Amino acid sequence: MLVFHILFHTGSSAVWFPCTSRYFCDDCDIDPSKIPLFIPKLSSSSKFIDCQNPNCARISSSNTFSGCQQACPYSFLYGKGTSSGLLLSETLDFPEKLFTDFLVGCSIFSTQLPSAGIAGFGRTPESLPSQLGLCKFSYCLISQRFNDTSESSDLVLYRGSSSDAKTPGLSYTPFRKNPVLNDSAFLREFYYVDLLKVIVGSKSVNIPYKYLVPENNANGNGSTIVDSGTSFTSMEKPIFDAVATAFEAEMGNFSRASCDVEALIGLNLCFNITGLKFEKIKRPFGFLVSITHNSVFITHNSKMVGPITEYLFGSTITLFP
Repeated sequence: MLVFHILFHTGSSAVWFPCTSRYFCDDCDIDPSKIPLFIPKLSSSSKFIDCQNPNCARISSSNTFSGCQQACPYSFLYGKGTSSGLLLSETLDFPEKLFTDFLVGCSIFSTQLPSAGIAGFGRTPESLPSQLGLCKFSYCLISQRFNDTSESSDLVLYRGSSSDAKTPGLSYTPFRKNPVLNDSAFLREFYYVDLLKVIVGSKSVNIPYKYLVPENNANGNGSTIVDSGTSFTSMEKPIFDAVATAFEAEMGNFSRASCDVEALIGLNLCFNITGLKFEKIKRPFGFLVSITHNSVFITHNSKMVGPITEYLFGSTITLFP
C-alpha cells in the first residue's frame, strides 16, 4: 500500500500525486528517493482520460494541448511551481462508500513544489470536496512556526445535509463567492471573506472600501482570499502602505533594522528587538487573516488573535507587502 503525504490546499482545486516510474521533481523540497510513486498499470481501477473526454477540455483549459491525440495532458500552475502530467480517473475507497471516476492528475514532472502531491480543496468541480459531494469539511490549521513538527489535525469530510448549526465557543464568518461573471477559474475557486476593518493599536486604518469586498462586475477585483497554502499575508500596495504606516507609528519605541538586514532577507519594515523576551513585549493589537498580532482584521462577527511567536522572527518584527 502506498502512503502519500500531500498538501491540503484551499487555494487551488486540482488533485495530483507523483505517478509512473518516469516521475521527476526539479528543485523540490523533498528527497526524490523518498517519493512514493503511483503506477497506474498496477491498479485495476485506473483509467487515463482521453482527449475527447469533456473533462480534458475543462481541466486543460487552453489550446496549449491542441495536438492531444490520446491521453489528456495537463499543467497545473502554482505560485512558483508547476505539475505536469496526464489526467487519470481512479476509485477512492472510503470505509462507507466508493467514489468511482475520481479525477486526479498523474504527475510526471513537477518543479519547485514543497510536497509529493497536492489535494485541491477549492470551489471548482475538479476539487476533492466537489468530486466527493461534500457540503462541509473541517481542518485545524496548526501553527508550524516555520518548521515541521509531529503535530497534526484530523480532516473531517461531511456529506450529510447542510445545516446552520454552530459549535458553542467558536466564532464564525461567512465565506462568499466572487461575483465574477466570466470563466476565470482562478477567481471562482477561491474562498473569500469580507474584510470590514483593519485596526492597528486602537486606531482604525483608513482603507478604501473597494479593496475590502469584490467588485460586483466582470472583473471581480477586491476582497480577501483565505489560502491554506500561503505562508504570509499579502496586500495590495495601497492597503499595505496604510497598514505599514500605522504599524511603524505604533512601534515608535523600537529602532528600525539596518537597510542591510532588510536587503538580506528581502523584506522591509523590520525592527531591532535584540535582547527582549517575547513575554515582555506589549501586544497592542490582534488579527483575523494573518498578518501580525499587532493588527486586527475584522470580518462579520469574527476576529482572531494569533500567538506572538508567529510574527517575531529572531530579532525582527516583519510586515510582508
